[in-house]
Amino acid sequence: MTRSLAVLLALAGPARAALTVNASANKATVALNDQVILTVSVAADGASLPEPEMPSMPRFNVHNAGKSQAMTMMNGRISNTADYTYILVPRMVGNAIIPTIVVRAGG
Repeated sequence: MTRSLAVLLALAGPARAALTVNASANKATVALNDQVILTVSVAADGASLPEPEMPSMPRFNVHNAGKSQAMTMMNGRISNTADYTYILVPRMVGNAIIPTIVVRAGG
């Protein structure tokens, strides 16, 4: 029998219209010897992007797996997107909620 951890994802809404934040996990249930891949996508108008502030997650070992970023310019308007990837490895059996991930725009 495989012991598993149920994962729930919570995310704060966008701070303003020019900033969009989405988070997704590749699975909702994970075994102790498995992992969840969490992707936080941030998109904004302008050249700079704020980075997500990862909350404390005592039920997981959290590993930063990198970032991919793209910038486009159309009609003089710059759009910037980045995907931040994290690998979450459960530490114990039971239910866990991924807490709110904060992205601060403009300080």
